[in-house]
Amino acid sequence: MRGHVGDVPRLREEPRFARLLASDFVSGVGDQLNRVAVLALVYQVSGSGYAVSAVLVARMLATIVAAPFGAVLADWLPRRDVLVVSGLVRMIVALAMVFSHGLVLLIALVALLEALSALSTPARSALIPHLVREHRVMWANGLDQGMFGLIMAVGSFAGGAALALIGTSGAFVANSASFLLSSLLLLGLPRGIPGGGAEKRDRRLLAALPALADPGLRLSVLLSAVWPLAGGALSVLITAYSFDTFHAGGFGIGLLYSALGAGYLVGGVAIGRLPALARVRPTRIAPVSFAVEGVCHVLVSQSPTLWLATGLLFAGACSAACGNAAIGKLLMGAPDDVRGRVIGISKGLAACGQITSMAVAGVLLEAAGARPVGFGSGALLVVLVVVTGWMVRR
Repeated sequence: MRGHVGDVPRLREEPRFARLLASDFVSGVGDQLNRVAVLALVYQVSGSGYAVSAVLVARMLATIVAAPFGAVLADWLPRRDVLVVSGLVRMIVALAMVFSHGLVLLIALVALLEALSALSTPARSALIPHLVREHRVMWANGLDQGMFGLIMAVGSFAGGAALALIGTSGAFVANSASFLLSSLLLLGLPRGIPGGGAEKRDRRLLAALPALADPGLRLSVLLSAVWPLAGGALSVLITAYSFDTFHAGGFGIGLLYSALGAGYLVGGVAIGRLPALARVRPTRIAPVSFAVEGVCHVLVSQSPTLWLATGLLFAGACSAACGNAAIGKLLMGAPDDVRGRVIGISKGLAACGQITSMAVAGVLLEAAGARPVGFGSGALLVVLVVVTGWMVRR
């Protein structure tokens, strides 16, 4: 490992990982287009904020239900094949949305689309070590976070612009086509057959638990669970900050989300390209990064101006990208025959934490307002991360 500390790879040196990122970008922008179209259509049909909330809740519940099955699939079947089949089925589901005229059917299709995504997520993450050299896994996870930020920034803007040009039906067709193209790109990757031999694999989800005896894996799973308990509130807070705190309306929402996307992009790229960070253990990077993010959220809640809040949100997202890249590095160190299930457990716990945080933040916003909730969620994140780190290191 020491011989690689100063290694700053270029994406063209890892063509298989570059192909995975290209596939992610295509399907990710399509997903953003779909999300904008669905929310617009639901609000047009129902005129109800409750219906919009039902869509968001359906997505989260579908993720929670499907994540354990995706975890098992990732350690049972070739991981690339799981991604390709999931993409092709999502292509059909997205196309079916064109013909969904009832609100209940549309929400059901949204939930199915999200469940299929959750089924493939563990396989995708478990495939990355098959695509890059071992000492570049942290770099790959950093670029993965950067791609998430790029999709957030570009996809949201493109979704709104495309919706104005081609309408909701055109958006669903474009999303369907993105899944087809994404799946075709994946066909050039190795299949990523799980280790251990098919006849020897214990397919139970809980068979992965002994792997969590490793302190690094235990830390990554616990941080994945506690981080959304506080961080998930941000998805509710951004709208409240924009409208109620800074009185910036839709412009404020776009600005704050752009800061988040840009922060993930910059932080994700930076962690793989700064030699100083390569010398730091992921078990130290992750908790420190999330604690810094929590401090940034506390400062955002007390910011006197929208522009200062935007800068602090950008800094917090940079730090969160570093923390998530470190967690990804730790999770991908799990034994190959249970790697998918360890990742799936992590993703499922994160989804549970996020939906809990969103629900609690929504209630507290009505009672206390955005600034106290933002301060509390940031402070809670710092406390949870410090306590989790202390418990694992004990």
